[in-house]
Amino acid sequence: MNEKQLDFIISLHTKLHRQGPGSDQETLKAIQITGLNASTELNILDLGCGTGAQTNVLSNNLNGTITALDLFQPFLNELEDRIKNPNVRAFQGPMEDLPFEKESFDLIWSEGAIYNMGFENGLKYLHPFLKKNGVIALSEITWLTNERPNEIETYWNNEYPEIDTAKGKIKIINESGYQLIDHFILSEESWLNNYYGPLEEELHRIEMEDSLDDELKEIVQSYQNEIDLYKRFKEYFGYGFYVAKKVN
Repeated sequence: MNEKQLDFIISLHTKLHRQGPGSDQETLKAIQITGLNASTELNILDLGCGTGAQTNVLSNNLNGTITALDLFQPFLNELEDRIKNPNVRAFQGPMEDLPFEKESFDLIWSEGAIYNMGFENGLKYLHPFLKKNGVIALSEITWLTNERPNEIETYWNNEYPEIDTAKGKIKIINESGYQLIDHFILSEESWLNNYYGPLEEELHRIEMEDSLDDELKEIVQSYQNEIDLYKRFKEYFGYGFYVAKKVN
């Protein structure tokens, strides 16, 4: 992917309320699973925060300071426009090279973003940044069945070889210095209504209004293919939301 294509993707997603599947209700459900006290001052890290849909839910339901980190400054600019809360601090940088002190955070949150580091590598890398008994909460692509059609299995094994069932993900969590508290699967509405629906509308608008060259048409088509694959095979894969406590 070249710089022009990346800029196009960033611009496309900056217009969306969410940059991936999710919902305010499911973010709130995960918050409740953490068992963290809303009256306690917490230090929270929101990794791959995007434009801050879940950051806003965190700030409205937990007390303390949130560091909202993303690699892309346009997302953070939008976040700062949307969230007027002095306890939310936008921070630009890569998630795999965090400049924070060890044992800095009571809670590390990451919706649909830890795949950038890899699930297992991400869990192990983030472990030292959590305080004793700190909590990590993240959503991650997950197989929903033990068997699936070859087409979708081949697609995801090529896109993200770490895709696994919830049982496999939980095993990695428990082997990486955490103990699972609970997990659940995101609803289809979180994909279709909150992410793919608005994304598809934006893709259609761009196709109608803008003159795209072949490089950008390739990006549009790749997203349309991804959306179509989800609609065809949504019974076989989704996002698992995993909440776990640091234990060693």
